[in-house]
Amino acid sequence: MFNPDSINDLRYYTEKQIIDRKSARIAARDFSVPVVAMANADGGYLIVGIEDDGTITGIDDHFIVESPGVLPGMVRVDNIRDFHFSRNPKIVELLNEYDFVKEFGEGVDRIFRDMIAAGLPDPLYKQSEFMLYAELRNHNWSLKMPALVNAPQDTPQDVTIADVAKILAFCTQARSRLEIMTYMNMTDRKNFNRRFLKPLLDDGRLRMTLPDKPTSRYQKYIAVGMRE
Repeated sequence: MFNPDSINDLRYYTEKQIIDRKSARIAARDFSVPVVAMANADGGYLIVGIEDDGTITGIDDHFIVESPGVLPGMVRVDNIRDFHFSRNPKIVELLNEYDFVKEFGEGVDRIFRDMIAAGLPDPLYKQSEFMLYAELRNHNWSLKMPALVNAPQDTPQDVTIADVAKILAFCTQARSRLEIMTYMNMTDRKNFNRRFLKPLLDDGRLRMTLPDKPTSRYQKYIAVGMRE
């Protein structure tokens, strides 16, 4: 199984529908093709900065996707998560009715959710007179959170960034400690707190729904940037 935390898998794992490698020299216009293809399917891993033969040519720290045209209706770059507007509502209603789209405006929401789940900054939208730009930024997250990467073990596997991303994705809705532990197949509350919950709260990736009552039995946790 493909492991995105393994440099060998990033370099040599067989490319397929959900895994693709692109040179760091790829033009933004060409880069948009696989991005849109994966976004319209089930997602995937787009590895930038590694050639098809596994040679590392540089990992980009961000990329910008260009979309011709301007935002429709009342949608602006500062309210793009809250306002959804269909250029052709009849077509969108039909697609929604037949489950070709899960929800209105799901593309933008999905980008925000996936970036949060990966521990990355929110996407940055900019608009010119004739073009909309979506900038997705990266950073060396493992160096920013050494407590998570170098945490002690209570299972045969080390804690990985993928483990943390899994928790953050699960917590796009408010979850109790027990719900998160059950989801992660963990039973030791002390180890869970030390390895995951406390570092994520301290780093600001998770927040309490009842911050004034940290020990409340009704306490839940939600990924930062998500609305309850």
